[in-house]
Amino acid sequence: MLTRRFHEGALNFKPTFKFDYESDVYDTSKKMRVPSWTDRVLYKPDSCKLLAYTRCDCKFSDHRPVLGIFECTTKKVDRKKETQVLDHLLARLNERIEHKPAQKEK
Repeated sequence: MLTRRFHEGALNFKPTFKFDYESDVYDTSKKMRVPSWTDRVLYKPDSCKLLAYTRCDCKFSDHRPVLGIFECTTKKVDRKKETQVLDHLLARLNERIEHKPAQKEK
């Protein structure tokens, strides 16, 4: 438990930062940063049940994305707003995939 209001799932996965670019190897630069969990997913347990908490093994940066899957209860769903939010998120995801940054020099 991080605070009284927000929780985080158990960290049952390897650290999500700092990898060599497009690699499964932790930092081999001169800085030799210590691997850590810098990307987190927090939730309110009174309205959501955590079903899965893990990292994704995407290799497009020095971070690994963190994934939380939840079952949540709501009082009312605005289907129009729901569609707008999902469309926005998918568009942002597609932008990131299409505009993969150039590889960084060591």
